[in-house]
Amino acid sequence: MEDKAKIEGCKYSHPHFKNNSIEYHCVVDGWEDDKVRICKKGECESCQKFKSKYIEYPITVHEIENKPIDTSGLGHEEGSLVAIRPCAKEYN
Repeated sequence: MEDKAKIEGCKYSHPHFKNNSIEYHCVVDGWEDDKVRICKKGECESCQKFKSKYIEYPITVHEIENKPIDTSGLGHEEGSLVAIRPCAKEYN
């Protein structure tokens, strides 16, 4: 994200095209009309509430939630062997 300006990569910054120019609207405080404000590049660079709308690496994983998967109705038990074959017309 180094090549993009911080204002272009912020989750709360949305471009608004007006008279052949772009102004960015900041929605960090909410989507209500009185809370949306026009943000300048300098203000966005120093904003403490910046949150990137892109995945940034490295990622630190704190927890993995492992939910059980419902396999009822599949016709076989979880972990059993199955046959896989192509289904194209030339294979019948």
